[in-house]
Amino acid sequence: RGQAGLLARAAPPEDAARPQTANAGAVSAPTTTQQPATMARELDSYLRKLQSRLAACEAKLGIVAADGSDDDEDAGPTPQLIEFDEFLKANLDPFVAAADAIGGAGPALGDIVKRGFQQNRRFIELAGKHKKPAPPVLQGLMAETSKICKEAGDLFDRASPFANHIKAISDGLPALQWVIIEPMPLEIVNSYNEAQDFYANKVRMEYRSKDAKHVEFVNAFKALLTALAAYVKKNYKTGLEWNGRGSVLSDAGAAAGGAGGGGGGGGGG
Repeated sequence: RGQAGLLARAAPPEDAARPQTANAGAVSAPTTTQQPATMARELDSYLRKLQSRLAACEAKLGIVAADGSDDDEDAGPTPQLIEFDEFLKANLDPFVAAADAIGGAGPALGDIVKRGFQQNRRFIELAGKHKKPAPPVLQGLMAETSKICKEAGDLFDRASPFANHIKAISDGLPALQWVIIEPMPLEIVNSYNEAQDFYANKVRMEYRSKDAKHVEFVNAFKALLTALAAYVKKNYKTGLEWNGRGSVLSDAGAAAGGAGGGGGGGGGG
C-alpha cells in the first residue's frame, strides 16, 4: 500500500505530458532494438536501479516495504553472474593452463590469479542478493582480495628467472579492485592492464626466441584483463550494482560468503 501511494503521488498531471528536457538523474529503460540477450541484461540492470531508487524514496518517507529479501536470496544467479562464469571459463582457465605450463613460479601465480578472480565472482554474487553494505563491511569484503594481491608481490625475487613474470602479475592484479570503484571502474582495470605491460614486454623480449610458453603466459594474462575490462564496460559501467531490495549484508554474512570460492577453474556453478 505504501508503494502504491508513493506511485500515485508521483504520477504527473495530464497537462504535464508534453515533451520535457531529460532529467540527468532519471533511469533510462532499455531500447527495444537490441538482441534478446542484451535486452535481458539491460532490463535486469534497469529494474535493479529502479528498485534501489524506490527503496531510497520509501526510506525517506518512512514507508515500510514488504521484505522481499528471502526471495532475492533464494533466486538463481543473475545474468551478470552467469556471464562472469562464462568469462572465467573462456579467459581464466586458459591463463591457469599457461601458468602451469611454464613451471617454476608459474603454477603459484596461476593459483593466486585464480583465487583473486574468484573473489571478484563472490562480489558479483553478493551484489545480486544484498543491499550495498556499509563502508566497513565493504572494506572487510575486500580484505581477501588485498591479501591475494600481496601474495603475488611477496613472490618477487630479483634473482629468479621468473622475476619479470611475477612483476607483471603483481602490477596487473590490483585491477580486481574495480568492484569497489565508482563511478568509473573501467578506468582502474585499464590502468592496471597497461601497468603490467612493462614487465610483460620484458618476458616477451627474453623468451620469444627461446620458449613460446612464456610468451603465451603473459599474453594470456593480458587477454584476461582485457576481457575483464570488456565485461565491466558492458555490465557495470558506473560501478558494481547492488540489489536495493535485497537483504542487509552484515559482517558475519560477509565472512560466511567468503568461506567458499567460486567452484572450479571456471569459478562457478
